[in-house]
Amino acid sequence: MSIKKSMHLSFAVTAAVVVIILLLINSYIFKVTTSHSVEIVSDLVESQCNYALSKQNRTGSISDAAVEQTLSGLISKTPMEYRLLMNAPDSDTVNEHTSWRYYYIWLAGGKKFIHAEISIINYDKYIILEIPISYLIRSSRAEHFTVIALCIVIGVLFFICTEIVIKNISRPIHALSAAMKEASNGNLEVQCNIDSKNELGTLAKNFNKMMHIISSNYEDLSNMHEELAANEEELRKNYDHIEFLAYHDVLTRLPNKISFYDRLYNTLNSRHSDEHKHAIYFVDLDNFKTINDTLGHDYGDELLAQTAAKLSALMRPQDLLARAGGDEFLIFRADIDSNEEAISFGETMLDNFKEPFNLNGEYAHVSMSIGISIYPSNGHNHNTLIKNADIAMYHSKDTGKNKVTIFTSEMQQQLQRESSILDALRSAIKNNEIYLVYQPQFNANDNTITGFEALMRINSAKLGPLSPTEFIPVAESNGLIAEIGLWSLRCACLMNKNLLDRGYKPRKVAVNLSSIQLRNLDFVSELGTILKETELPPHLLELELTESMLVSSIEEAKMMLSDLRKLGVCVSLDDFGTGYSSLNYLTKLPINTLKIDKSFIDHIFEDEKDTQLAESIISLAHALDITVVAEGVENGSQLSLLRSMHCDLIQGFLLSKPLLAEQLVMLLD
Repeated sequence: MSIKKSMHLSFAVTAAVVVIILLLINSYIFKVTTSHSVEIVSDLVESQCNYALSKQNRTGSISDAAVEQTLSGLISKTPMEYRLLMNAPDSDTVNEHTSWRYYYIWLAGGKKFIHAEISIINYDKYIILEIPISYLIRSSRAEHFTVIALCIVIGVLFFICTEIVIKNISRPIHALSAAMKEASNGNLEVQCNIDSKNELGTLAKNFNKMMHIISSNYEDLSNMHEELAANEEELRKNYDHIEFLAYHDVLTRLPNKISFYDRLYNTLNSRHSDEHKHAIYFVDLDNFKTINDTLGHDYGDELLAQTAAKLSALMRPQDLLARAGGDEFLIFRADIDSNEEAISFGETMLDNFKEPFNLNGEYAHVSMSIGISIYPSNGHNHNTLIKNADIAMYHSKDTGKNKVTIFTSEMQQQLQRESSILDALRSAIKNNEIYLVYQPQFNANDNTITGFEALMRINSAKLGPLSPTEFIPVAESNGLIAEIGLWSLRCACLMNKNLLDRGYKPRKVAVNLSSIQLRNLDFVSELGTILKETELPPHLLELELTESMLVSSIEEAKMMLSDLRKLGVCVSLDDFGTGYSSLNYLTKLPINTLKIDKSFIDHIFEDEKDTQLAESIISLAHALDITVVAEGVENGSQLSLLRSMHCDLIQGFLLSKPLLAEQLVMLLD
């Protein structure tokens, strides 16, 4: 209900209450006026009766009961009249002091009397006086009409006042409402002009002040809205970028391992997945570390980007190529027909990498080692399939690189064997299952023992004897080589010091080092601690390094070897003639001994080039004041030829196999 209607209703109820009160007052006044008129008439009747009866003398009497009966009869006959019945006393008793007894004056309303005059009717026994009702109410009718007229006037005044008041009250309310509606439609300049000191005026002033503030700050609010919209857009872009980073590789823009795992998991767990055969490829670049170390990481990144582009060009729409990390890539090739098809695609990838890469002007040849696992024959879940493809890839690397290998159960057995060896290595020192044997080195001319090489051996209670070629790679790949390497150094130093203490002449003991040990920044200080604890003279310890350990950085190797030479220990270059053989090492590296690899010695009679090369190496080493040791001498012909080349030392089964410490002591005796 609107305010105007509510006010109309309130004023109407108030006016009705006032009129009702006035009518009640009017009725009361009319009653009082009528009663007063009756009293006046009674006085008149009394005086008239006294006057009339004073002229007449009547006798006889009438009882009160008769008078009442007569009165009742008259009233029933003429109920619309006022009648006054008086008992006529005996004439003998009438005098001027006699008091007349009046009975009642009855009032009956509704119809008007037609009599205009008061008349006295004389009956035998009593007197009846008739008085018209118009006479009785004549005096009060004017007052009654006056009150009614007053009520009408008051009602009209109420209506007029109501309209005026409602208009005065609702006008500012309507004005304020219209201003608010216009403001809500966007007009911030709207003002509400209500010139009033009441609450509506205060409300209008506050409204105007509020609109002024809003209008003043509208530009700031608009700018803030635009800024919030821009921030929202930026957040959305950031979210998209973060989501992209979560599932993609930044360098190659390929899906990452997480994305690959999700796709593979969803495919293998879909309906009818067992009805299809899928291939998972684990691809690793060969010698990628060499590119990084020789050309720099920028070139390595460029190589990875170009590799991703080449592999992407070979993919079908349903295939998925992802970067697993480093130089490793994963490929999911769905719905293949056979294992031969899987291998054929791997060979296609190898063929595409025969051409060299142009890395910002530098050309590099890169090959790949690829491992394949087949669903469902090589596994039913994504973790197993990826693991088996990884195993097959490492088998490709271990057997020559640049090849494709499909996973077989034998590889799994080999993996289990390596796992068992790893368990044995972890407890070998604690359980005394690891020990050293010593292979003597002989003077090539007189066959006297000049030193010996310490070699690690493990005899596991669970696996039996383990070859170094089997457990050393496992120890290196799992980070255990540092622990067992330090153990072998300490044992070899203690054994050689024990020989000195027992009076044997000084001889050098040679200990093989791992590349992991050599890269350890604390190795030199750890070696110094061992020499101090064992009290072995440093020049009686020789550390054997391989060429592969030095190839990554000649300068770093040179610094490391210089630090070792400062301790006083000797350095031997082992397996020379294999891998990255370079005479450059002999001129730049501070080494004491050069060991010609057994592979050279085996063919020293079969290949004239090998013979000439061996002789040249010996001559160059002597020119650089480097002692030469020939490894793997197994027959007298080899020994004779090496003697003729002036080789310094001989080591091999021809003269002695590796011996336990006790056996070596017996040989020395």
